[in-house]
Amino acid sequence: MASVAADVMASDFTFVDCDVTVSEAEEYFESGQLGGLPVLNPDRTVFGVLTPQNLVAFHRRSAANPYTVRAWEICDARPLVAKANTPLDEIAEAVLLTSGRHVLVVNDERQLVGLITSDMLVRHYALAEDTITTLEQAAANQVLNGSNRRPS
Repeated sequence: MASVAADVMASDFTFVDCDVTVSEAEEYFESGQLGGLPVLNPDRTVFGVLTPQNLVAFHRRSAANPYTVRAWEICDARPLVAKANTPLDEIAEAVLLTSGRHVLVVNDERQLVGLITSDMLVRHYALAEDTITTLEQAAANQVLNGSNRRPS
């Protein structure tokens, strides 16, 4: 069976409400561990995703005030979104076509339930390759050991 978003998504993730200031949102990026931060409406529906690129572009503006501008004003308001049952191959294709790094997984009400990063996709496909290689090696060993013969 093909893998779906729910198989690899993180269900424990950091997010911010759309009304936090840029300054408040930047605190989440200080550790250097985040590549993107979901920005949610009060009902937990997806508004967008805030990226380091958004923050760099914001700070290059001469009149940028991180204490008055809100996250929703500078985030990507059209993030990649998928349902939990979306096949991973479809998600990977969308990531490749858009150069996106994050896929926000939502329920039928468009509320955020999970997050998939491009790194997670790489790990999934690498693990799948390792599994295939292991299975191929086991099959080859069976052939070499003659254990694939039917009893007479």
